[in-house]
Amino acid sequence: MCGIIGYFSKFSCSGIEQVKDAQKKLNHRGPDDRGIVRLNIDSNDSSGTLILGHTRLSIIDLSKDGHQPKFSQNGRYVITYNGEIYNYLELRSELESSGCKFLTQTDTEVLLVAWERWGIECLAKLKGMFAFVVFDKKEQMIHCVRDGFGIKPFFYFYNNHEFKFSSEIQGLIPLLNSKPEPNWDTALKYLALGEVDKGENTFYQGIKHLPPGHYLKLSLAPKTKLNLSRWWNPSVEENGKISFAEASKTIREKFLSNVKLHLRSDVSVGAALSGGIDSSAIVCAIRHLEPRIPISTFSFISSEASKNEEKWIDIVNLHVGAIPHKIVIKPSELIEDLEELICLQGEPFGSTSIYAQYRVFQKLRQQDITVSLDGQGADELLAGYHGYPFSKFKSLLSELKIKKFLKLFLGIKSRTGNYPLKDLIKIMNSPSVQSLFAHYRKIVSRKSLLNEKFVKKLPITHSYMEETENENSRFLSLCLRDALMGKNGLVHLLRYEDRNSMIHSVESRVPFLTTDIAEYILSLPEDFLLAADGTTKCIFRDAMKGIVPQEILQRKDKVGFETPELDWLRSERNRINGWIQNFHKVPILDRKKSSLYFQKICERKVINSSKLWRMINYYKWYEINYLN
Repeated sequence: MCGIIGYFSKFSCSGIEQVKDAQKKLNHRGPDDRGIVRLNIDSNDSSGTLILGHTRLSIIDLSKDGHQPKFSQNGRYVITYNGEIYNYLELRSELESSGCKFLTQTDTEVLLVAWERWGIECLAKLKGMFAFVVFDKKEQMIHCVRDGFGIKPFFYFYNNHEFKFSSEIQGLIPLLNSKPEPNWDTALKYLALGEVDKGENTFYQGIKHLPPGHYLKLSLAPKTKLNLSRWWNPSVEENGKISFAEASKTIREKFLSNVKLHLRSDVSVGAALSGGIDSSAIVCAIRHLEPRIPISTFSFISSEASKNEEKWIDIVNLHVGAIPHKIVIKPSELIEDLEELICLQGEPFGSTSIYAQYRVFQKLRQQDITVSLDGQGADELLAGYHGYPFSKFKSLLSELKIKKFLKLFLGIKSRTGNYPLKDLIKIMNSPSVQSLFAHYRKIVSRKSLLNEKFVKKLPITHSYMEETENENSRFLSLCLRDALMGKNGLVHLLRYEDRNSMIHSVESRVPFLTTDIAEYILSLPEDFLLAADGTTKCIFRDAMKGIVPQEILQRKDKVGFETPELDWLRSERNRINGWIQNFHKVPILDRKKSSLYFQKICERKVINSSKLWRMINYYKWYEINYLN
């Protein structure tokens, strides 16, 4: 796991010092080694300077052979790469059988040889998480690639004569001539709607994400052109011939294979454990695969009874004989660490649960654990949470399966207490993306905590990369695919996990997220995921029988990874009031409205803190970047 940096300019320039400054910003991502390569581009077709940089966290082959940037044996290609290719040994064997030679034991060389052999087609063969850049000296072409789910980050800046990139925004800004202005459109969508990491835009003007499952090609010819393409776009066509029992067996095999691959490491490995099915399945799968190795688990324990999962965590730890590590957090600790947390995340984030995750990874590093396995992505893959019911309802209604619809509706209502009858109208008339944005300005109403005069001056843009297909009855499968591929939900959670782990020089791995298992699950009948009675993840619950304790598999009360946010805010009333009094320094915020809203929170007249938390988060981010 590493940090990557790059700088191309059509004009001859030094740039080395800027890249060195960027490397310092990314030292936490790769404290073990650094490398820089400078190439002077001078041919009939193109000219300029290309600089590639790298910071290394040694995980596979700890020797100097893992130094990057790395050239191919024939000198044509050079790569700077962040990530892990878990099936690199299998790919190496396949490449060797076709005559390829290797000089090291690294997955970096396997990736580079695979690119040299198969080009962009090699991506479909990879099981891993990655963001990398390959420069082809012969074709004078820069290729930038991000894994299918966006597990590893990639930010870039481009104009007609410059292209610059980095694993984090903090590493990209030193490469720019000046700090970019705030992107008010992104800020508005975050503050009003809670949108985070949706689409290509960031909170900075001109800095973009490379979307999950995409790659960029930049020709260094005189007319420099940047082309963005998708390399992974899984189908949701149903495989109606497969039985539930067969699907359960296949998922069990694929999941265990994934966990086994994700355990490949030349350093110590631990696991995050929340007590839910997903993280419990990973911990129990490790024990199933490795009966004798020590297992260290790391868990956040909430002080709020309704969010406390310690009972379930203890069941799993006892079942596998794990060495447990539990983290309890005081409200004052969040406030003290908030500025550091915002700096390391680079952009505003969704909730205080991010801090709990930050502390889990901090504990991992304190225990000398360098690699952690985590259950991120399972809910989006397997229709977790409450099973994405609105999407499933739409699927059943589109097929006129009224009896199944009513059974599911009543089943979910009885299990969760949610979805009163009036919500049927909302289901029948759920808004399209277009209607959502048609009413976008209405969201910034009297109930908003924003500066209405400032907001009314802002142009509203569409933040979705592309529309979801409408003419398809498999709305649940489409919803899951959208969540997996960065249109909704998952990509910002992966951002939080990447920054929270890497700031402590810990590599966090997510065994649920490989393209092959995702493609398989997306092809299953939707009833295999969300059962007729409202049971979520039913196929996975069945697949884990005999591996995970039955009481965990039967859980129906799992809460999200939540912190007692309201209590934390109330306990730090004076300090937060002080911040709110400075909201007038940020054009989009409204000090008076926010102050009144916080007063209601403290008086327990309001039980939803998410709006105010976003205002606080954005204010602190703005203060760090533009007021200090």
